[in-house]
Amino acid sequence: MDAIPEAVVAGNLESVLDEHLWIASQLDADAITCFPRDLRKVLGLHEGRHRVHEPGAGGEGFHLRCHAAMPFADAKVENAATSGEDRLRTDDLRRSFNSPFWPHVLATTSLGQEGLDFHVWCRQVLHWDLCPTPLDLEQREGRIQRFGGLSVRRALAERLRTLTLYDAGENTSPWVILAAHAENEFRQDASGRSPWWTCPGESIDRLFVVLPQSWQTNRFDQLCHQRWLYRLALGQPHQQDFIENVAKLPDDGRQQFALCLSAWKSGNG
Repeated sequence: MDAIPEAVVAGNLESVLDEHLWIASQLDADAITCFPRDLRKVLGLHEGRHRVHEPGAGGEGFHLRCHAAMPFADAKVENAATSGEDRLRTDDLRRSFNSPFWPHVLATTSLGQEGLDFHVWCRQVLHWDLCPTPLDLEQREGRIQRFGGLSVRRALAERLRTLTLYDAGENTSPWVILAAHAENEFRQDASGRSPWWTCPGESIDRLFVVLPQSWQTNRFDQLCHQRWLYRLALGQPHQQDFIENVAKLPDDGRQQFALCLSAWKSGNG
């Protein structure tokens, strides 16, 4: 039984919960009240069973147990009472992923590309295949580039660590102190996006699978270049046609008319 307290201390669980409760309370006014219920659901998420099919092999494949990584759609978990399987609601899985506990990897199709937030404890996105349009790229990466996301909190913690630890009291959450310092430091920001949507030093980790000599090697750079064209096309009818035609024109300074969605101007991103 000594292993559990030792793991709690070694993993600094108190600090993790302190950060989680603070950001959760910023996103949902009832988060702290509902935390015991949500924690019970998260910790009650037992192993999922995923069917694996071997390439070229017939049959139904075999089952593989896993709780560190789960599919966003059609996820199933074991039911100890019935020795069977229960389908896991996507909202419960999203809440679990937005906690510091498992699952740590979430695999999804375009189903999870729009309208869902996965940013609370995630700053990495792996593109299994590249998006066909810059709009899809914005939507995909926008799932982890949200208010108070992990990438933002890490950048602020690195920037304001010394001030926060100096002012933090024994019974005061350091995140309350850090938030006050962050608001004060960026109070002159006219965009309204700093410090909680973006700040200097903040970035997500984007990865994508590229086969040797694949055409996708240069495709990602093209998509990043087309982002500002997409922002130029906002509000226009037939946006994709507009982007394709404007991209063929020489660079004549039209980028200055694109809508800047960032509080910090840096290149074409």
